[in-house]
Amino acid sequence: MLELPSKEPRARIEYAFELCLSRKPTRAELDRLQKLYLDQVKLACASPESSAKLSSPGKPAEVAALVSLSQVLLNLDEFLTRE
Repeated sequence: MLELPSKEPRARIEYAFELCLSRKPTRAELDRLQKLYLDQVKLACASPESSAKLSSPGKPAEVAALVSLSQVLLNLDEFLTRE
């Protein structure tokens, strides 16, 4: 997600969603994931030493939020169960 030309969180979230689930997210799904991302950025900013452990110097809060978002996507039933 960090390698995308677009630095917009919404574009990164949509890319990750499509990569994991092989479909585009609905607007509601994208809105919920964006809210999760923003919440995780706030948490990471509140604890910079913890988020710095996940990445190299630069934007540790952003990386920590993307890691958290990725974990959520990879734990979705739709990802784990292909029908």
